Amino acid sequence: MQADALVVSIDGDEASGADAALTGLAAWLPRRVLLAIDLMLDVAFNGSAGPLSASALAEHQGLETRKLEAVLQRLSRAGLLKSVRGPSGGYLIAGEKSAITVAMITRAVLGGDLPVPLEQSPSPTMRRVVLPLVERFHQNMLADMAGVSLADLCRLSRLAGLKSACDGIVDFVI
Repeated sequence: MQADALVVSIDGDEASGADAALTGLAAWLPRRVLLAIDLMLDVAFNGSAGPLSASALAEHQGLETRKLEAVLQRLSRAGLLKSVRGPSGGYLIAGEKSAITVAMITRAVLGGDLPVPLEQSPSPTMRRVVLPLVERFHQNMLADMAGVSLADLCRLSRLAGLKSACDGIVDFVI
């Protein structure tokens, strides 16, 4: 796994607020994909002590809870998040961190958003050249994403110097 290559630093400085404009592939991916990956990482990285509430997740994102609901529902329906009801409820990772990949997260939130079938495009070059090329790029990207797990992202978070709300808590799977 070469997840270390995912860490991108621009001039070694951390950008914040308006200075943190998305560039590269991050600017092209739907915002909900980036949000879903970050939410899953947040739950994996900080949720070992117990469920993280939607309001806590929203606070970490700087968003209103209602803006996360659709993404959280898709992740739950895909079996990636487990929803715990009640006053101490929230979200937990539904499996082992090492078994959940970025590709699985991406597919969960993009599942219903399929493009127009190739054979329905009126342009022959679109049908036979452009869309097959983009589909090949898409499949290659998903293959790369399949090689990165939540455990890898948690390790990268620690390497980046981030502190977890669960520091000091032993997290293991039997």
